Order: sequence, then C-alpha cells, then structure tokens
Amino acid sequence: MLDNASNNDTLVDGIERRAKKAGVPFNASWARLRCMPHTIHLAAIKVRFLRTSIFVGLQSLGFEAP
Repeated sequence: MLDNASNNDTLVDGIERRAKKAGVPFNASWARLRCMPHTIHLAAIKVRFLRTSIFVGLQSLGFEAP
C-alpha cells in the first residue's frame, strides 16, 4: 500500500521494469493501490459537496429544511 505521492508511481513503474526483465508478469497500473484514508477523504468531500449542492438547489425552489 502506497500513498498518493508521485515518487511512488515511479517506484511501481521501476518494479514493473525489473519484473519484465525477470520474466515475471506485473502491471504497475493494476498493482497500484492508493492510500485508503486519502481515498475515503476524497469521497467524503465529494458527498459533502453534493449534499450541499442539493440542499442549496432545494432552497432555491422554495423548499425549507426540516
């Protein structure tokens, strides 16, 4: 598991090159895992944004919050 730093992309690409030289099947883009807390954080930001957008849209149509 790696974080989202670009140098980790470089690391996985290097592993792919060495694996190919050794005849080992390895695909860097398939093997790359993002940091789960960062992924959850990005998803939470998107959900919050969408929730706020929907709320503002409903308010503009005259609906009030319960």
